[in-house]
Amino acid sequence: MVEWRKKITHFEQEEDETLRDTWERYSDYFLQCPHHGFEEQFRIETFYGGLHQDDKILIDSLCQGKLMNMTPPQVTELLEDMESKGYDWGLTRSGKRSNARGVQSVGVSPLLEAKIDRLIKALL
Repeated sequence: MVEWRKKITHFEQEEDETLRDTWERYSDYFLQCPHHGFEEQFRIETFYGGLHQDDKILIDSLCQGKLMNMTPPQVTELLEDMESKGYDWGLTRSGKRSNARGVQSVGVSPLLEAKIDRLIKALL
């Protein structure tokens, strides 16, 4: 239990880990340590604090800076909504996507898409 609590409290997104993989790995820690005793707010703060800056900006854009007011199920819903709207979860921090053959391809920046979505919402 101590090992899992340490993984939770010192959580960080890995170098080339996608946002989706990061959330899944973080959520798995709580499944492995069901008696962790952490409040939901702590869970969200720790997840957000461990993200790379570009993913923080993307999430802030999509939830209009209100991530800290969300519950873990709401965060999961937000991330699933990102996927359904076509945000490229497969992008690594370097902006490249690996396919099964190891070939790298460059996708549209999810950060740029988030900013455009936010501008459109502001105009409507």
